[in-house]
Amino acid sequence: PEVSKLGIGDDVWNWWPVSNIYNKIKMININDFIQLYKSYFRKIDKNFSQNSENNLRDILNNINNYYDTLPDLRHLAYMLATARHEAYHFLSGEFYSAKPEIGKPSYFNKYDPVLASTERLRKRAIRNGNRNKGDGFKYRGRGMVHLTWKNNYKSASDYLGVDFVANPDLAAQYKYAVPIMIWGMEKGVFTGKKLSDYINDNKCDYNGARRIINGQDQKELIASYANKFEQILKETVK
Repeated sequence: PEVSKLGIGDDVWNWWPVSNIYNKIKMININDFIQLYKSYFRKIDKNFSQNSENNLRDILNNINNYYDTLPDLRHLAYMLATARHEAYHFLSGEFYSAKPEIGKPSYFNKYDPVLASTERLRKRAIRNGNRNKGDGFKYRGRGMVHLTWKNNYKSASDYLGVDFVANPDLAAQYKYAVPIMIWGMEKGVFTGKKLSDYINDNKCDYNGARRIINGQDQKELIASYANKFEQILKETVK
């Protein structure tokens, strides 16, 4: 805007909108977080590689870039716990990986509207937007929550304005995968269950929160990660 229209005199030589300065909060001290992470997870992440560390740094940086106000740290803890579990790449031993879900194309036939082995599975695929042969493999798990099904790729496209339907591999890039994780888990996009259903002013049910992603699969294990992340965040968030 023109200085004369602001009513603040002619001595002002530069003007930065407040929104440009304060629109994001760099809440997580990433270096401190990484050091504490290595301490808390040292017994179970014995092969925590430099690639894995770089991946985690990317995730934390994108979390910092996402929020305008401080979120519930327990929500963040459970999201990070989910990412640690879902985005582990078994073949390379890489944590928080941007690589897609592992498996030969035939493994994903269970998500395919044509190639699935039963009518029930084929109908499930169609309900979730996979309508063409090969969609099971095309819309396999990617990103921090292993985004699956064409409908979910379409919802993410609508949210971020990026065509993940035509370019599903984009959903694995951290700049998109982290916002998809936060939005999807906060809003209940993936299963209809959301973080506030299980983590709110009255309770913190890390076991039950697994329903946000995948029923009760490995719920205790992921809850144990969330407890560690909660402690790390309490010590590293400004």
